[in-house]
Amino acid sequence: MPFELTRQIILSRCAGKNPEDFVFTDDDGNPLTGEKLRCTWDKIKKATGIKGVLHGTRHTFATWMRLAGVDPDLIRFLLGQKTLDMTYHYIHFRNEDFLKLTEKSGTLLAHFDKLVDENVGK
Repeated sequence: MPFELTRQIILSRCAGKNPEDFVFTDDDGNPLTGEKLRCTWDKIKKATGIKGVLHGTRHTFATWMRLAGVDPDLIRFLLGQKTLDMTYHYIHFRNEDFLKLTEKSGTLLAHFDKLVDENVGK
């Protein structure tokens, strides 16, 4: 997955900026307009063969972040959403994703059960 490349791009875009500054701007430092974003998205689609609309990238971002183990509340913050209900609207799992999460949860629960067994009667 392109997380490392994404991280590098965002870090390079943030260099020298203040927290209140926009990350993605035009050459004059102004926030990108909807039209500029659509134009850029069309160029990306043409160059890469990607299909779909720009809004779909929010769903992809949320899903990949969750599959990587990122806390849903952090995903909510990164997407700029007010509620976790809305964030979960953007997270989509396939059957194999549920299996992976179940395996991770099972491993975690096994460790928890061991700790409980060790501490019973203390």
